[in-house]
Amino acid sequence: MENSKNTPSRAGQIHRDKYYRELLSRNLIRLVLTYLAPLVLLTIYFHFQYRANYNASRLNHLKSIAEYQANTLDLFLHERVVNLANLIDDPRLELPPSNKAMQAYLEKLQKNSDTFVDVGFFDSTGVQTSYAGPLPFLEQRDYSKESWFVSLKKGNDDYIITDIYLGFRQKPHFTIGVSRIINGQYVVLRATLDPEKFYNYIASQEGSNEVNISIVNREGFYQLVTPHRGSPLQSSAIIPPDTPRLGTEEVNLGSSNVDYAYAWLRSANWAVII
Repeated sequence: MENSKNTPSRAGQIHRDKYYRELLSRNLIRLVLTYLAPLVLLTIYFHFQYRANYNASRLNHLKSIAEYQANTLDLFLHERVVNLANLIDDPRLELPPSNKAMQAYLEKLQKNSDTFVDVGFFDSTGVQTSYAGPLPFLEQRDYSKESWFVSLKKGNDDYIITDIYLGFRQKPHFTIGVSRIINGQYVVLRATLDPEKFYNYIASQEGSNEVNISIVNREGFYQLVTPHRGSPLQSSAIIPPDTPRLGTEEVNLGSSNVDYAYAWLRSANWAVII
């Protein structure tokens, strides 16, 4: 009789225990959904927001370096054009200049910048009638069919800054030429610059030690580049768009996507790539 009386009591206890366990489970689930789930969602949101803000900040930083470098190079190249213009506009200029005068011109240019390699004077036919520099065999050389001379003579501007090229010397260099009409004669004063020293100048600028810097022309050939990445006149894997002048892009290089910033120069058809 005692066992039969206790059976309903035990059944009720089991039912109550089950009820409380279910109630506890529901309360725990409610607590998780009410308090923990929003925290998890907020954590995920702020993580992705931080990543997006960090990436945007990094790209803006790269873009600011590219713009700074492009402006610095524009100023540098403009100053080199002015250096040549000051010589050819000197009222004491001889036509054609003597070898002694040309040597003095070269020394003056190299005081302005050690990137200058040589200097030459050209008559209207494109012959380099006077020269000072390490390659005296270039004197009396006919440049009339060289692309830079043709472009300068036919163009609207009275100066030219060329891409890197080999030329008669078969060594990468670039040319700055300034033309004038003097006493009814078309004449040109031209200097070549050393790309390696030019790159050293770039590498010495603010922010250069933070990034890899290269310069390409519109055809995508390196003009200046760090040696571990390539050499002048090699094809670049990155060719920035023509517009806008300043921007950031993403490019696939092999197995990974790479972000880069670029800025086109105003004085030459070159883009700085960071």
